[in-house]
Amino acid sequence: MFIYFLLTQSCYFPAYDKVALLIGNSDYKMEKPLNAPPKDVKSLADRLTAINFKVLSLLNLTKPEIENAVLEFCKHIDKNVYAVFYFCGHGFEEYGISYLVPSDAPSMYSAAECVNASQLLQNFQKKEPALIFMILDICRVP
Repeated sequence: MFIYFLLTQSCYFPAYDKVALLIGNSDYKMEKPLNAPPKDVKSLADRLTAINFKVLSLLNLTKPEIENAVLEFCKHIDKNVYAVFYFCGHGFEEYGISYLVPSDAPSMYSAAECVNASQLLQNFQKKEPALIFMILDICRVP
């Protein structure tokens, strides 16, 4: 599991909003189904909701769906917002970059067919939130 946490100076002030995007991919086109993602997404969603986060939970997304979900999520992020992004499913690391595997990836997927986690983080950072908490619940090495 890879966790990225960024705390800025503005975090010492209460957030006026707390948002979370949780994605769990378990039903892969060319892989065995995973049991954990739906359960883990539900569990985290319940915990975040209990501390007043606005949570969007999504399951089994394709690459365009993941990218669109992130673009929509970024619309809710700005200064003094706490943001949580969680992905649970298949993933890998290539040349030090982590990739999220979409549900419709072919059996011999490449980086071009997957979602670059560093680019997602850059999208979040551009919005300058008070806090970014990025959790990648993926296997990064074969």
